[in-house]
Amino acid sequence: MDSSTTAELSSILCISLTAAEALLKSISPGPDLLNRACAKHFTEPAPSHAPSHAESLASPSSPKKQRQLSSFFASPNKPKPKRKTLPVPSSSSFSSSFSSSFSSSFSSPFSSPSKAKPFSKPYTPISPAPAPPPPPPSTPAPLSDLTSPSFSAPALARHYATNVPFSFVANTLLRVSFTRSRLLKNELLVNALLTIIGCDTSGTNTSTAAATTTTSSPFSFSNTLSFILLSSNELKKSLSINVGGSVLNKAITRAFQPARGALSKLCSTHGEMGDAVAELFTGHTKGQKQTKLSGFFTAAAKPALTLKDVHTLFVNLDRVHGTASEEKKIVLITATLNLCVHADQARFLIRMLCFHTRTGATWVSFLDAAAEAHVLSNHDYLNKKTPPDTSKTTDPAPPVAAAVAALRSAASFAASDLSICLLALLKTGVAEMLKTVRTQPLTATAAMLGEPCKSVDEIVNIFVTQLRTGFVCEFKYDGERAQIHHGTSGEWRIFSRQADEVTAKYEADVVPFLEKQVVGAGLGTTSFILDVEIVAVDGGGNILPFQTLSTRKRSAAAAAGEEDTVSVCIFAFDLLYYADKDLLEKPLRERKKMLKELAEKLQQEHRFQLVKALEIEVLEAPEALEVEEEGDMEEDVESPEAPQAALVLAFLLEAVSSKCEGLMVKSLSSKYQAGARGGKMGGWRKLKKDYVEDVEGLADSIDVAVVGGWRGSGRKKEWFSPYLVAVWNEETETFQTLCRVMSGFTDVFYQER
Repeated sequence: MDSSTTAELSSILCISLTAAEALLKSISPGPDLLNRACAKHFTEPAPSHAPSHAESLASPSSPKKQRQLSSFFASPNKPKPKRKTLPVPSSSSFSSSFSSSFSSSFSSPFSSPSKAKPFSKPYTPISPAPAPPPPPPSTPAPLSDLTSPSFSAPALARHYATNVPFSFVANTLLRVSFTRSRLLKNELLVNALLTIIGCDTSGTNTSTAAATTTTSSPFSFSNTLSFILLSSNELKKSLSINVGGSVLNKAITRAFQPARGALSKLCSTHGEMGDAVAELFTGHTKGQKQTKLSGFFTAAAKPALTLKDVHTLFVNLDRVHGTASEEKKIVLITATLNLCVHADQARFLIRMLCFHTRTGATWVSFLDAAAEAHVLSNHDYLNKKTPPDTSKTTDPAPPVAAAVAALRSAASFAASDLSICLLALLKTGVAEMLKTVRTQPLTATAAMLGEPCKSVDEIVNIFVTQLRTGFVCEFKYDGERAQIHHGTSGEWRIFSRQADEVTAKYEADVVPFLEKQVVGAGLGTTSFILDVEIVAVDGGGNILPFQTLSTRKRSAAAAAGEEDTVSVCIFAFDLLYYADKDLLEKPLRERKKMLKELAEKLQQEHRFQLVKALEIEVLEAPEALEVEEEGDMEEDVESPEAPQAALVLAFLLEAVSSKCEGLMVKSLSSKYQAGARGGKMGGWRKLKKDYVEDVEGLADSIDVAVVGGWRGSGRKKEWFSPYLVAVWNEETETFQTLCRVMSGFTDVFYQER
């Protein structure tokens, strides 16, 4: 039987590899028979060790062997050498003890020569061998349906170990984006975070996890932080990747090689790049390559894309600067796209790079889910929505609502880096987080905002009639709200109202000026946080419109070549931190006093000064008041008989004539409530000329005509948004474009038009 089988296998090798693979799988030859058959076919002594296919092709042992291999894998365009047809014996059944692993046996066919001769019998088809017994069933992966009653976060965390696959993240975000239910979004995010927290704390039991509420946890919670920051688009506040549409377009083209114009067409169809890439991925053959040896397609092994890989991509993009930085970013993004094995992975990778995941969940939603997941995970109530029974544990869990409120409060003190409050929560618990996460220099505090008011009488009614408290009216300048931070080490950082760092934008002129003033005043090691408005001014200190300020260069690198032609003046109106002291709990009256002392050391005309303000003290009766003017106003005056409404209105008209937007009216007893709008104790109110309805001439309407528009994106992809409007020029009898209009329209408005 050995000689017959050897001859038959030798004949099989004369057939194309595709047919050989099918036949060999059907007869299930053993390694010894394969070796003898290959030796019969190639008629060349084998080396002392069994080389691989690559070794056999790359380093043939003799010219004869090289010729034989070349003819065996000859190009189809060249005539193949004629082979002598070998007589083949009749088929016979092979023993079931032969190995069924074709790939491993055929990878090393040359082991020993054989002198066996084939039988001279006609060829008959080989009868199929009995089917091998099925392999033992493997342990199935835990259920990953986050809303299923059978879902188990601990089981899925043990399955993932410490590496959270990006496919799990993409599937979670896809499910979140598909529902409009706030409660279902929360349930999906909580169960996902329970799983990821379990991965970060793998190897611990419940008692160990519960201990983290009182002592600092040794875990880094890197996966948890990456998931929240990437999914909520908050990573843009700590990393500046500077990836625009051009870079993404080139990276996608390299990764998927679409037809010319296909990507642009898909982006227009879907309204955003993420869905367009997902459709490209679906129609693109992924993970396959044609090997030179086999001649048929085999799956190319590729590592699974993990959540850490995506976060590492963002870190690397942030570090790329200088020459050829665009090409380096394209290479990094392309390499990560090539690791995607599912369309949803590519979809959310691109959306994250655009900092717009389109899930319908805000960063507050992720914070709420993180607080709830922390409470449940630390008290052995995984995947349950009810708080634990505090009577059965010595370490009672705080209610979920209390944890959510605490995390929101802590996040307002770390608006530029949410990882600070998240780490404090996960490592030390709710109580310690509230103690440690406070306002600190070089980390942005959420800005306090003003509640709109529509009339002067409404202002007087709130502060005089209802609260009977003193208040201050300040010019509301048409500039950029900013926080200026100075650390004890001398470092400067400037943040926008949204807590985005904009230091580079003002590094060429504002930072050197401030450094000079601080050093001259002997405050080089004094830490402080100023709440200011940065306004564009001309050489004479006259206020310029916000559009002029927006033309400033956006980075220090761009401004390095030449001096920026747009000058700015800093108008300070609040002090949040001074000399290692947090002032947020101080009333505005005390903060104003300390700000005035600091401003006297830093001020310079047309560069740094206090806002123009009018303080009104309410005494025994609503009509009795004291007036104190700050900034460039005249000496303090007392006007107990003047109506409050008349004073506020006069100051509003002066602000408008000074090219300001209106007034900010604040209670002198109010505390600085980070992230709040309005606030308690009267808080902050804003009175803009556009809001005022009872004063003629402040808010005039303009007749405009729509002359153009841009196709919208996302939800507005089927409509035009924004619109380009113009006014009629009677002198030239033509339309002169005025501005773009996009806010204030409802979906019904778009649908009707």
